[in-house]
This record gives sequence, C-alpha cells and structure tokens, in this order.
Amino acid sequence: MYDRVPWTDVEQTLHSGQIAKPPLPAYSDFVDRTVSGQEDLLVAFEELFTAPTPRHVFALLLAAFIDIVVFLLAFATGPYFFGSMEQRWVSAGAALEGLDHQIFTRDFLRKLTPGPRGMARVEASALSPGEQQLCLLLAAKKLAVVTEEDGRRYYLLEQGIHEQLLESLASQQFPLRASAAAASH
Repeated sequence: MYDRVPWTDVEQTLHSGQIAKPPLPAYSDFVDRTVSGQEDLLVAFEELFTAPTPRHVFALLLAAFIDIVVFLLAFATGPYFFGSMEQRWVSAGAALEGLDHQIFTRDFLRKLTPGPRGMARVEASALSPGEQQLCLLLAAKKLAVVTEEDGRRYYLLEQGIHEQLLESLASQQFPLRASAAAASH
C-alpha cells in the first residue's frame, strides 16, 4: 500500500521539491493484537501448547485446582441446599398439585391409616395425581410396598418415610390453615 502512493505527483502538486516521506509503519505493531477476551484465551492456549513456560503450567494447574474444588463443594452441598431426595420428591408431588409442600404433606398424611401390622398405609384409589406419583416413586425405590387387601390396593410406607413426612410438618413454614380445602369448610 505504501509503494502505491504516487509520491512524485505529491511533490509536483506541492511545488516544494522533494518531501520527506513518512517512515513505513512497523507491521508487527498491527499484527497479533487481540480485540476480545475470547481471542486472548485462544492465544493463551496456543502459547500453552506451542511454547509452554512454567508460568503457563502453573496457571493451568491453578485453574484446574480451583475448578475441582468448586465442583466438589457444589456436589457436596447440594443435598443441604435442596434437601434430601425424599424432600425433593414431596416437593415435586406438591408442584403437580399446585400446593405448598407442607399442605401437600398434611393432606397426604390425613389419608394414611394403620395397616394390619401397624404400618402406615394409604389406599391407592384415594390418592391425588401428585400423591400417586410420590407413592409410585417410593415403591420404585423400595420405600413403599404395594399390597392388595379385600380387593383394594394399598401402599404400605416404610417407617422412616412416615417419620420424615411427620417431621417435615414440625417446622411450619406456611400457615396450614390457608389451603383451599380448609377455606371450603
């Protein structure tokens, strides 16, 4: 581009004789400049694999260490932030019903009756869709057993699940009297 400038025409137009031509710009000043963070990452990875220095290796190891620590923290604290599997199942069943999980649990516990050996059981025909899904999941996880008695199908709940459901009502988070069923009475 520099060679195509008509320097003789410029000198003739200015009528001042020879002019000092500007120096040719250094090509290296305009090459290999990144314009975004993504390009910076690509250049850094290229340097890491083509000409690694101890600084590159240290940065990669530090980043990997931080990522592993963050992953392990997130993995380990997941159940504490979102509750146990059983609590999440109850919340999912409540979401199917459009209810608060405590109202859902209260209504489900009201349907429980003692079985022949004193275990909590619920009649399958009395279950709402969300409760049915919860019982199906509990049966699949071997935390409930499907039995038939006098032509009726029942879900026998494992004692630990029954206890967890009752204990979940111990700390009231939402006024239980605010359900639609209570308002109609």
